[in-house]
Amino acid sequence: MNPPDLQRIRNAMKELKASVKRRQEQERRLSRAVQKALTTNEALLRSLIARRQSLGIGITEVASRMKIPASNVARLEGAGYNPTLATLCRYAAAIGVELGLRALPGDWSKPHLDLFKDEPVDPV
Repeated sequence: MNPPDLQRIRNAMKELKASVKRRQEQERRLSRAVQKALTTNEALLRSLIARRQSLGIGITEVASRMKIPASNVARLEGAGYNPTLATLCRYAAAIGVELGLRALPGDWSKPHLDLFKDEPVDPV
């Protein structure tokens, strides 16, 4: 192999390593974003469950209002379940809570939950 070929191979290897490094960083960022979303989702669900309990609404009643089996509500409220936003909205409606979302600038390392404030919140 002549020296120009070796140099091209070395350059290709450097580019490949840089590409792999960029991809790994993208995957780490995505993983952190997914984890934050799951944490926020779980915190929202826990808040809704606490609200349901404080209102004295049972799982059977929630299931009836959502038109699903009580076992599904129990599974929803169980640990490790990651409900969709649509499911959270249906659950919230079933317990008489309006669920609204706002996109706010700032640090999203901690969930921002303004679920049960009595005063209206101005949209951004």
